[in-house]
Amino acid sequence: MLALAAVAFAARTNQYNVTGSVSPTKSGTKKKPAAVSVKFDYTISEASSQRPSPVKRYKILIDGVNVNSKLWPACTAARINAAQSDQSCPKGSLVGTGSITAVAGNEANPNDKSINCYLSLKVYNAGNNRAALFLTGSPSQSLPPEKRCATSFSAAIAANYVRSARGTTLQFDVPEVPFRSQVNGTIEVSTIKTQSTIKRLTRTVKGRKVGYYETVGGCRAGKRAITVTFLNEDNQTAQGQATSKCSK
Repeated sequence: MLALAAVAFAARTNQYNVTGSVSPTKSGTKKKPAAVSVKFDYTISEASSQRPSPVKRYKILIDGVNVNSKLWPACTAARINAAQSDQSCPKGSLVGTGSITAVAGNEANPNDKSINCYLSLKVYNAGNNRAALFLTGSPSQSLPPEKRCATSFSAAIAANYVRSARGTTLQFDVPEVPFRSQVNGTIEVSTIKTQSTIKRLTRTVKGRKVGYYETVGGCRAGKRAITVTFLNEDNQTAQGQATSKCSK
């Protein structure tokens, strides 16, 4: 299931295509939560085929989902960035994987999409309602062209889980350097595709099986909403929404 949203960013009009699903589809309740996995993808394009305007903040809300971040080992973005590696992250802190595809070009020329970059994504639990998004890329000729990045890349983004009456929002700001701007601001970087999966993880706590992601409701008319708010560099916002099948 997907939804489209469009908003003008200065001279450019970004278009968002959001898809997502929660599995299993049978929802848990507050008294009996159900451990789930979550798949979440989106693409960003520009209405006139220019390079999309970079997005600096994402808010990803999944209705009826809670996250038990305090019950899993933690590895923070600060720890990963200090080591320039995730090799010291505790076993069990990796909770998801995915990929990001970006295009880049001359900041003054939005038609320039001459630089491509494919980044591997790892999602780490960071404890206390936090997560770390670790991105790596390589120009290695041993990789197929569609899996290469123009330069070596290794950096993590700090993210927060924000709870509300509707569910849990994964929220993060994308640092300008090196994620949105490079080479002293002359190169603009735009994400055009993201694919991610949070695994269905469980552990037993006081005799009860607990999930990292759990559904506790949120199923309405056979659908669970996944709502994404995008904020661009000019403080323009747009929303895209997907729905996942569910049953009570």
